[in-house]
Amino acid sequence: MQEALHITPGQLSKISNISLSYQQEMDKAAVSPDRSKKQASLMRKKDSELKAILDNEQYREYYKREQAIRKQDKIIYKDHQPL
Repeated sequence: MQEALHITPGQLSKISNISLSYQQEMDKAAVSPDRSKKQASLMRKKDSELKAILDNEQYREYYKREQAIRKQDKIIYKDHQPL
């Protein structure tokens, strides 16, 4: 992501902190009965925080990449049943 979006060192530090924080929250939400809602809410909040850090072009590229990843995850996990 750093190279694709041309992230500055200052942006990288902020993005790393946000990503770590949200990953920890996503892990907690994964065991929640309403995990889909919680995870969707967390993804929206993360996107909002990143939008405040990235410039318009960086955010557009980030969002495009995230949408592709999220779409792929839905395809991969569509029929996944928890053990």
